[in-house]
Amino acid sequence: MDYVVRFFTSGSSLVGLAIVALVIADVAVTVLAVSSGPGPITRIVSRTSWRVFRGLHSRLQAHSLLRAAGPVIVVAIVMSWLLLMIVGWGLVFGQEGSLLEDGEALTPAWGRIHYAAALILGRGTGGFTPGSGVWRFAEQLAALTGVAFIGVAIAYVLPVINAVVHKRKVAATISALGGDPTEILERAYNGRDFGDLDLHLIALTPEIALVAQRHLAYPVVAYFHSDDRSTALAPSITVLDESLTLLEHVVDDPPALALERSAMAPCRATVTTFLRAVESMGIHVADSGGLPRPGVARLRSAGIPLRPNEEQEEAYAGEELANRRGLLAAFLRHDGAEPAELFTSLDAEDVEQPEREE
Repeated sequence: MDYVVRFFTSGSSLVGLAIVALVIADVAVTVLAVSSGPGPITRIVSRTSWRVFRGLHSRLQAHSLLRAAGPVIVVAIVMSWLLLMIVGWGLVFGQEGSLLEDGEALTPAWGRIHYAAALILGRGTGGFTPGSGVWRFAEQLAALTGVAFIGVAIAYVLPVINAVVHKRKVAATISALGGDPTEILERAYNGRDFGDLDLHLIALTPEIALVAQRHLAYPVVAYFHSDDRSTALAPSITVLDESLTLLEHVVDDPPALALERSAMAPCRATVTTFLRAVESMGIHVADSGGLPRPGVARLRSAGIPLRPNEEQEEAYAGEELANRRGLLAAFLRHDGAEPAELFTSLDAEDVEQPEREE
């Protein structure tokens, strides 16, 4: 009984239990609590690591660094859990008499850390033995957390890999429609309407919804960068949303040109859901400017009827659309891209173009 009292009144044991509890809570929130975002340890490790990679990329302009960031961050998260777990249990066994080596009290701190690591990794404890009943119970509990940790780590890594592959697939599908918002509309326009573009939007809607949910469940997916423009999600989702903005606020809307609202509205809504997931990862509207306006001269050249300039200006000046486009710009910068790289902004030819004649 004296050992139990000493266990719960020892500073090192209580600190160790607190660390172990923090790691377990972080793992539970990050891996098991779907759509709750990362735990505190995971958030600190991932965001700090990403800032380092982003800083190196901004200086060296090396996309290979950003490409390596995702795998490195996943490994850093798992290793942080493991090291903190070992340190925590090492502190739990920090009291005098808690461990014996060949029948004598173990005093060196490194020996306790070695013992905790051996328990968690399942390598056996060598000549170390617990000193009494309460320490034997703690030994079993530490071994149990080690077994659970290995299983949870595997359960965390495999879905992340699947989510990364899926988001690259969605990005490639969007890129196949066109490299910028204007090109998507140009390709779809057949002289009368936008053909089967609504079918593509219908097919993309559940895929984007799944990407959004996977970003909520595994926020580390956002740190996997693709240096291939066609498989990078940030540029692709931005181009898709900007093409929907053009359809909604720039293209004139007689019945012959109107896309099925049952295709456009759900696709727009799923992109909104994805943007909310982006905000939950700490990516917010940047002060450094939003997206440039896409030029519409090519749309006029293709014969696509457009709304009067005043209506276009009024739509783009709206707060809701401005915030949406600002968030897209922030997501692009988070992924190491600049909004101006995606498409040319409004130019003199667009500004000086006369309004559509009735």
